[in-house]
Amino acid sequence: MGNGKTNVKGNAMQDNEKTKAIDAENFTKCPNKIIDALITARLTGTQFAIVMLIIRNTYGYREEYCTMSISYIAKAVNADIRWVGKQLQELIGGNIVIAFGEPGKTRSLKVNENIELWCYSTTVLQDYGVKTHVTMVLKHHQIKKERKYSSSNTRTREGEIFKLYEQNICPLSPVVIDELKDLLQTHSTELIKLAISEAAKANARSIKYILGIIRNWDNNGIKTVEAAQLAISQHKNTSERKSAQNRTTDIYEGYNKL
Repeated sequence: MGNGKTNVKGNAMQDNEKTKAIDAENFTKCPNKIIDALITARLTGTQFAIVMLIIRNTYGYREEYCTMSISYIAKAVNADIRWVGKQLQELIGGNIVIAFGEPGKTRSLKVNENIELWCYSTTVLQDYGVKTHVTMVLKHHQIKKERKYSSSNTRTREGEIFKLYEQNICPLSPVVIDELKDLLQTHSTELIKLAISEAAKANARSIKYILGIIRNWDNNGIKTVEAAQLAISQHKNTSERKSAQNRTTDIYEGYNKL
């Protein structure tokens, strides 16, 4: 019985070793965060091939670094050695690949797992690298930060307009909230504030009147607060002149009756 148990344990250990060997031989276990980052990264085909080669020779063999020369990489990815050198430098400069050693010589390489520091690039090619235009775009963490800021900024703008509307017009309703949100998508906060202020001055306390003011500005190509204030001033002056003319007419008519 003792020998039987020993054999079972021994067979289990052998099966585990075989499974590990199969895993090591046929699979490369790469962290999902790196794969996800590569999906959205704006890499050239050569850059992507270099990164995959590094992944294969590090995670594929459970090594932290892999040591490769430019000539080895060029042969592996089937590309011109000078072009590969430039592409590798872009990956290093963009914090996507970490390298130890002197440029142009055999170096130890690994993919940077701190993907928040990655910086993507796009390359336009003509005649296989004869003309290259490289545009560095926002880092991954900067994009996330901007999205967060944009969402926070929207909530701040909405809060300002909602408060001003309730203070000067009337309590908010779901319909009014939707209308104001739509305005914030297409017009500046200050322009909407000015429209609310003008509606309050006219004692026309409704969202329809505010929408009418802004629609009138849009029809006249008015997009800024400065232009709107000028239009308001001109309208006021015109109204005052008409009012003065009407008063003068009334006086003459009174004289004629004497």
